[in-house]
Amino acid sequence: MDWSEYLDEITRGMDSPEAAAVREELRTHLEELRERFVQDGVSAADAAALALQHLGAADVLHEAFAEAFPSRRYPLWAWFLLIPALIAGVWWVP
Repeated sequence: MDWSEYLDEITRGMDSPEAAAVREELRTHLEELRERFVQDGVSAADAAALALQHLGAADVLHEAFAEAFPSRRYPLWAWFLLIPALIAGVWWVP
């Protein structure tokens, strides 16, 4: 699965502004993880795949967002609070 498909799965059913914010935030985390893996000597292709694995299954993240925002009608700023909390709290890289 490439990053675009992964992000599509996570943001499936979200309103456009929220989906765009979530996609941007998660893409940033994926890029940071990929860079970190490359710095550790992993090939670029393998680093991209490892970044996806590190964030976790797309369906699990999709459900986490659905549970956190059941109506999906929360203000855009709320997504910027949830995403770092999920990343830092669940998928933290030591």
